[in-house]
Amino acid sequence: MDDDDLTGGIAVVEPMRVAQISTTGAQIDTTAPLGVGTLHDVRLALDGRAVVVKGRAVHSTVRQIHRGQVFFRTGIEFVDLGGPAAQTIADFVETLVNRPGKTGGAGARARTEPSDD
Repeated sequence: MDDDDLTGGIAVVEPMRVAQISTTGAQIDTTAPLGVGTLHDVRLALDGRAVVVKGRAVHSTVRQIHRGQVFFRTGIEFVDLGGPAAQTIADFVETLVNRPGKTGGAGARARTEPSDD
Protein backbone atom coordinates (compact mmCIF):
# COMPACT_ATOMS: atom_id res chain seq x y z
CA MET A 1 0.00 0.00 0.00
CA ASP A 2 1.27 3.44 -0.95
CA ASP A 3 1.09 6.38 1.51
CA ASP A 4 -1.08 8.20 -1.05
CA ASP A 5 -3.78 5.53 -0.59
CA LEU A 6 -4.29 6.31 3.10
CA THR A 7 -7.19 8.63 3.83
CA GLY A 8 -9.27 9.50 6.86
CA GLY A 9 -10.78 12.30 8.83
CA ILE A 10 -10.22 14.13 12.06
CA ALA A 11 -12.54 16.05 14.35
CA VAL A 12 -11.08 19.20 15.83
CA VAL A 13 -12.76 20.96 18.71
CA GLU A 14 -12.89 24.71 18.06
CA PRO A 15 -14.04 26.95 20.89
CA MET A 16 -16.63 29.49 19.79
CA ARG A 17 -18.65 32.39 21.10
CA VAL A 18 -22.37 32.41 20.41
CA ALA A 19 -23.26 35.90 19.20
CA GLN A 20 -26.95 35.14 18.58
CA ILE A 21 -29.12 32.07 18.95
CA SER A 22 -32.64 31.13 17.90
CA THR A 23 -34.62 27.92 17.69
CA THR A 24 -33.40 27.38 14.10
CA GLY A 25 -29.73 28.34 14.30
CA ALA A 26 -27.00 30.56 15.65
CA GLN A 27 -24.41 33.16 14.70
CA ILE A 28 -21.05 32.07 16.05
CA ASP A 29 -17.57 33.59 16.25
CA THR A 30 -14.50 31.36 15.83
CA THR A 31 -10.82 31.68 15.02
CA ALA A 32 -11.07 28.95 12.38
CA PRO A 33 -13.11 29.21 9.19
CA LEU A 34 -16.01 26.80 8.76
CA GLY A 35 -16.67 25.92 5.14
CA VAL A 36 -20.12 26.83 3.84
CA GLY A 37 -22.21 23.67 3.56
CA THR A 38 -20.15 21.67 6.07
CA LEU A 39 -21.88 19.81 8.91
CA HIS A 40 -20.71 20.10 12.50
CA ASP A 41 -21.59 18.73 15.90
CA VAL A 42 -22.33 21.89 17.87
CA ARG A 43 -22.03 21.56 21.63
CA LEU A 44 -23.90 24.23 23.57
CA ALA A 45 -23.95 24.96 27.29
CA LEU A 46 -27.17 26.91 27.83
CA ASP A 47 -27.52 28.16 31.39
CA GLY A 48 -25.92 24.97 32.68
CA ARG A 49 -27.85 22.63 30.36
CA ALA A 50 -25.67 20.86 27.79
CA VAL A 51 -26.95 19.97 24.34
CA VAL A 52 -25.31 18.67 21.15
CA VAL A 53 -26.95 19.41 17.81
CA LYS A 54 -26.06 19.03 14.16
CA GLY A 55 -25.42 22.31 12.43
CA ARG A 56 -24.70 23.32 8.84
CA ALA A 57 -22.56 26.37 8.08
CA VAL A 58 -24.70 28.55 5.80
CA HIS A 59 -22.40 31.57 5.56
CA SER A 60 -19.03 32.64 6.92
CA THR A 61 -17.16 35.92 6.78
CA VAL A 62 -14.11 37.52 8.34
CA ARG A 63 -15.47 39.48 11.29
CA GLN A 64 -12.30 41.05 12.62
CA ILE A 65 -8.53 40.92 12.43
CA HIS A 66 -6.90 41.80 15.74
CA ARG A 67 -3.16 41.57 16.42
CA GLY A 68 -2.70 39.17 13.54
CA GLN A 69 -5.54 36.88 14.65
CA VAL A 70 -8.48 36.43 12.27
CA PHE A 71 -11.98 36.02 13.72
CA PHE A 72 -14.82 34.56 11.65
CA ARG A 73 -18.60 35.04 11.99
CA THR A 74 -20.49 31.98 10.78
CA GLY A 75 -24.20 31.34 10.46
CA ILE A 76 -25.14 27.85 11.64
CA GLU A 77 -28.47 26.30 10.72
CA PHE A 78 -29.58 23.56 13.10
CA VAL A 79 -30.48 20.40 11.15
CA ASP A 80 -32.48 17.36 12.26
CA LEU A 81 -33.32 19.18 15.48
CA GLY A 82 -35.92 17.47 17.57
CA GLY A 83 -36.81 16.05 20.94
CA PRO A 84 -35.03 17.17 24.10
CA ALA A 85 -32.38 19.23 22.26
CA ALA A 86 -35.03 21.31 20.50
CA GLN A 87 -36.87 21.86 23.78
CA THR A 88 -33.69 22.86 25.63
CA ILE A 89 -32.86 25.44 22.96
CA ALA A 90 -36.45 26.73 22.84
CA ASP A 91 -36.50 27.10 26.64
CA PHE A 92 -33.17 28.95 26.58
CA VAL A 93 -34.29 31.30 23.79
CA GLU A 94 -37.50 32.03 25.70
CA THR A 95 -35.52 32.99 28.81
CA LEU A 96 -33.42 35.36 26.67
CA VAL A 97 -36.53 37.04 25.31
CA ASN A 98 -37.78 37.59 28.85
CA ARG A 99 -34.47 39.02 30.21
CA PRO A 100 -34.45 42.81 30.03
CA GLY A 101 -31.43 44.24 28.23
CA LYS A 102 -29.95 40.89 27.16
CA THR A 103 -28.97 39.78 23.66
CA GLY A 104 -29.25 36.41 21.92
CA GLY A 105 -25.73 35.45 22.95
CA ALA A 106 -26.12 35.99 26.68
CA GLY A 107 -25.44 32.90 28.75
CA ALA A 108 -24.55 30.69 25.81
CA ARG A 109 -21.14 29.02 25.65
CA ALA A 110 -20.33 26.50 23.00
CA ARG A 111 -17.84 24.64 20.86
CA THR A 112 -18.07 22.94 17.51
CA GLU A 113 -16.42 20.04 15.76
CA PRO A 114 -16.85 18.57 12.28
CA SER A 115 -19.63 16.02 12.02
CA ASP A 116 -19.07 12.49 10.77
CA ASP A 117 -22.14 12.86 8.52
